[in-house]
Amino acid sequence: MRLRILSSGIKVAPHRGKPPACPDGYIRSQGDPYVFNPIVQECGHRSEKRIPQKCCHNDRIIMWCTKHNKEITALKCMECKINEN
Repeated sequence: MRLRILSSGIKVAPHRGKPPACPDGYIRSQGDPYVFNPIVQECGHRSEKRIPQKCCHNDRIIMWCTKHNKEITALKCMECKINEN
């Protein structure tokens, strides 16, 4: 099964049949078994946010930083953690 890779680093599988195995270096989303988040260091400011889409019934799932109050990518989150240390 081919996974779509979002600019945030999140991988998404088509919502058909049984959810696929989790790829190496990723963890399955708690809210959707077809969504895989990249493994990054723990951060109390990072969360997952679902954005309803007007065009279809699938929500857009993003990584959200409550510290900066904006959408982030896994790469940006890791850079922030490096700069804080």
